[in-house]
Amino acid sequence: RGGATGNVSGPLGTGTTTLAGGTLTTVGASGRTLNNPVVFNGSFAVSAATTDTGAITFNGGVNVSGDSTISVPGTAASALIGSGAASPALTGTARLTKTGTGILRINSTSTYGGAISVNEGTLTVGSAATLTIGGGGSLTTAGGSIAAGNAASAIVISSGASLRGVGTVGARTTIEGLHSPGSSPGTQTFSGGLTYFPIPQFGVYANVSETFNPIGAGDPSLFLKQFDQTSGLGYSGGLRFRLMDGTIVGSIGYYDTTEKNRVTGFGVTEINRIWNNIQRTDRTFPTAYRDTSDISSTGYELDLVANLTKNFRLRGGFGTPSTKQSNALPDTIRYLEENLPTWTAALTAPTTTNVNQINSDIAALRTRIQSGNEGRALNNQADYTANIFANYSFSRGPIKGLSLGGGASVVGRRIIGNQVTNAFDYIKAPAYYTLTATAGYNFKLQKRTLRVQLNVNNLLDHDDPYYTGIRTLAGRNYRDAFYYIEPRKFVLSTTLDL
Repeated sequence: RGGATGNVSGPLGTGTTTLAGGTLTTVGASGRTLNNPVVFNGSFAVSAATTDTGAITFNGGVNVSGDSTISVPGTAASALIGSGAASPALTGTARLTKTGTGILRINSTSTYGGAISVNEGTLTVGSAATLTIGGGGSLTTAGGSIAAGNAASAIVISSGASLRGVGTVGARTTIEGLHSPGSSPGTQTFSGGLTYFPIPQFGVYANVSETFNPIGAGDPSLFLKQFDQTSGLGYSGGLRFRLMDGTIVGSIGYYDTTEKNRVTGFGVTEINRIWNNIQRTDRTFPTAYRDTSDISSTGYELDLVANLTKNFRLRGGFGTPSTKQSNALPDTIRYLEENLPTWTAALTAPTTTNVNQINSDIAALRTRIQSGNEGRALNNQADYTANIFANYSFSRGPIKGLSLGGGASVVGRRIIGNQVTNAFDYIKAPAYYTLTATAGYNFKLQKRTLRVQLNVNNLLDHDDPYYTGIRTLAGRNYRDAFYYIEPRKFVLSTTLDL
């Protein structure tokens, strides 16, 4: 009990350590790990010195037995509950208050039945961990904020629990209980996504995401300029459902994302060949070049899982993607406009060679630009995608432990190009499907389980060509480049539980 100072890694004795006051301190950048169980029952600080930057890790589980306040200073120091999602959890039914502008990070997947209040600083849900507030509990942002360790981190507000306060919740959040933001009224901002179940069977979800990606080293633009960063903004939302006491679960949603300044590389074969044929080798490029475009994607998605019986499970999905481009290839367009008069004038010059090749290369550059026309769908976009898979496990009788499954994956017609004079006269590859079959069996080896699994991919040995490109012939474009998908394949695997 009381304060603890020094720099000790490991348990403080062998029993339960109770923190009811004082300060638990590190020295400089060194950390402290407590592997024995810890009880919070009072107000205490995890670091007092402003130079402390090490983390205090409670790795034996934390139980909040009485109303407690943990203060974390505004330095690089932090307090960690657990070292990973599978670490001993945070438990208790009392009130836990976070103060100080530092970070309290809950790395262990935990269900907490009391009230947690973030008055200052940040409460972070660790990577791949889930913090569930049980019935009767609450989570409140009262001046502080909540963050996520990564995209897999999540918060669940159970039925009978509540999410309250004013501030930012940066973790993916599911609300099955009460949402009461602030007062008069208050505002809570969800930057990691929100799912809210007003009734147990149906919920709504929404998500906003913003991304940026600096452009890495690579080929220059046609005008040797620097590229701005690629940035993205996405919105998604829809309906989640849990029917027949959870027998059928799924979601149907809509997404709308925009990516600006996406960089794509292109060859300079046509450009260099034109300059060579008009005897202007000084204008050729030593390397390929890159250009930019903006991409917008929208679509509807359906996901469904049905546990029809204890032994029979069915899952499937359906999507209708729509991806279009805008502001495409501005440098290529500008370059063609600036140099086309020179090229066409040179066609009648006596020093010019291969006039037909020059015309063909100019046409190829025009086709490249047409492929980037405003509002044109991207190549390889399918009209729709769908999948379904079913599995049955035998739990009794002479074939107990056997499981059988099968499914289908379907891809609709895909855009692979367009006609020479019309960027929107799409050329598409045919739709196709593949079937999969599985069989598995569990063997008991003493107290361990050995599972043998056989997967058969492309069950019907689908061997139609998979078209990927086009070719121009007599002024028209036709499907040309293709490959064959992998033929029927048998994969046998074994897994032993140790």
